[in-house]
Amino acid sequence: MPKYFIYSAILFLSSFVFVRGIYPAFQTVQSDFPNYYTSARLALEQAELERIYDDEWFQEQINKYEIHQEGKFSPFPPLTALVMIPLAHFSPIVAKQIWTAVNIILLIANIILLSSIVKKNWKFSLLLFLLSGWALINAIKLGQLYLLLVFTILLGYKLYTEHEKILSGILFGIMIPVKYFPVIFLLYFIVIKEWRVVISSVTTVLLLTIFSIVILGWNIHSEFVASVFFSHLSGNLTSQDIFSSSFQSWTSLFRRLYIYDANTNPFPVQRWEMGFDIFRYGVLLIIVSITVLLLKNIFSLSKEFRNALSFSLLTIVSLLLSPATATYHFLLLIFPIAILLTYTKQFEYRWFYFFFIATFGAIGYIPYSFFKQFDGADIFTLFAYPRLWLMNIIFITTVLFINRFYNNNQENE
Repeated sequence: MPKYFIYSAILFLSSFVFVRGIYPAFQTVQSDFPNYYTSARLALEQAELERIYDDEWFQEQINKYEIHQEGKFSPFPPLTALVMIPLAHFSPIVAKQIWTAVNIILLIANIILLSSIVKKNWKFSLLLFLLSGWALINAIKLGQLYLLLVFTILLGYKLYTEHEKILSGILFGIMIPVKYFPVIFLLYFIVIKEWRVVISSVTTVLLLTIFSIVILGWNIHSEFVASVFFSHLSGNLTSQDIFSSSFQSWTSLFRRLYIYDANTNPFPVQRWEMGFDIFRYGVLLIIVSITVLLLKNIFSLSKEFRNALSFSLLTIVSLLLSPATATYHFLLLIFPIAILLTYTKQFEYRWFYFFFIATFGAIGYIPYSFFKQFDGADIFTLFAYPRLWLMNIIFITTVLFINRFYNNNQENE
């Protein structure tokens, strides 16, 4: 690819990310950041934390700190209230500006780490982050924690490949009490019997949980388990429109198609509650079955290929089966796409290479506002889920590529 094209793409995409993401991030306090900040202030001031999952009460606290936005602490785990403690000493806007600077530093660190892992230059990694589009833009603009999550996963993976297994386990475990996603990698390490990684990871989670209970109290944790945790895992997000296509998941789609609700879904395509469960669990069974069969083949490859392809497949499957996704969650897709692009380029699978780039870029920059108009419009609701369909395409392409890669590897042995 010509150098002038690469540098032009970097310049154009960087400008877009700056204008739509970085600059607004320094100017506004919005989305989840007020929830992170308010919970940290409450913890710092030793307020009535047992009421933190009371949305009305929590909104009053947001207003008290002169943040003019609706918010709630649910569905965050209790430990989330401690993440922004160092910034809770500042005003909301200053805290957001500091966190934005931290996010920029994390972005640079992630680019360096990714380049080191896939053995590509910085331009390759930078372009992938820029190509993630609204994932990167919203992660920075909204003050999210996902660049930090990506950093712990990348560093954890790199340390594991360098045989620093205890440190690797700590990195994979450190974000689990805040964002559940790394649990999928912990399960992988259990399957391959990497016990030092597993033990250090589980120990990290337990120590952080104990620390959270000591600092925040038992009541907030019991309330989280009783009324938040299981509902969140099933996609029943409290105080949110669970029928909205904003979540772009199979659960959301089937709920919109089959579950009647007088206020938020008065015209489902078919009132069929059993159909909701049949299709939801049917898709889950199909995708998990394909994944298990594919992992059996992957495990027969060399350790280098096994780890890289397993991490890629598990990340893609986890995002695809998530009951609720937002744009910034797809920062997690950068790592597997980088690995898949590296292997498709290395082994000259050109069709796969360009297909991964095209679908990943489409997820990053597709105009979701255009497709929103189809949400709840009878059978046309299917058009309101472009990211879901693109993720399914990426999953299918990944399955086809890994299967071909495995077959070619068997023929060459």
